[in-house]
Amino acid sequence: MFRNALKYLALATALSATPAHAQMMGGMQNFSPLTLHYGDEPSQMGELWLPNNKGVHPVVILLHPGCWALPSTLEPMHAMATDLSHSGIAVWNIEYSRLGGAGGGYPGTFLDVAKGIDYLRQIKGTYNLDLIHAIVIGHSAGGHLALWAAGRRNIAKTSPLYNGDPLALRTVISLGGVPDLEYFKKNAATCA
Repeated sequence: MFRNALKYLALATALSATPAHAQMMGGMQNFSPLTLHYGDEPSQMGELWLPNNKGVHPVVILLHPGCWALPSTLEPMHAMATDLSHSGIAVWNIEYSRLGGAGGGYPGTFLDVAKGIDYLRQIKGTYNLDLIHAIVIGHSAGGHLALWAAGRRNIAKTSPLYNGDPLALRTVISLGGVPDLEYFKKNAATCA
């Protein structure tokens, strides 16, 4: 089933701007996410979108765009979260501290993303989540953070970002992500 999630994701992305997709979604039940806090700060929260089917749910973690800065929100990922939850996949759409807000930047933004992802271990039993096959998808700045999150097991022990047992992410999808920050800075590139 989870292998089909990637096929579904490609199809959902291709269909998302078409009138046929809007008509199809109009006939589906409207899903509402649960808001859960993985920390004490206002930005340390996420939306858990649960499918209606029974059993253990594969999980997709979403990281939103916004150039790592305020006032970006979780909203750009809502259409994808809705589509995935309608297909039987649980979605964890994470908020994190950003530039211009408390704790934003290095290391706060990264620590929030790590803490938000690892929080899934605390709630997996309550919500029947399959973390063995968890994948992370990020867009733009979120794509950069998704790539970083997938490589956390390689962080040096001397780093303030080190965690000896990060949640393993087997697959990462970076949609228009920023994989090279030096190139990004040097070329004054823009991001969403």
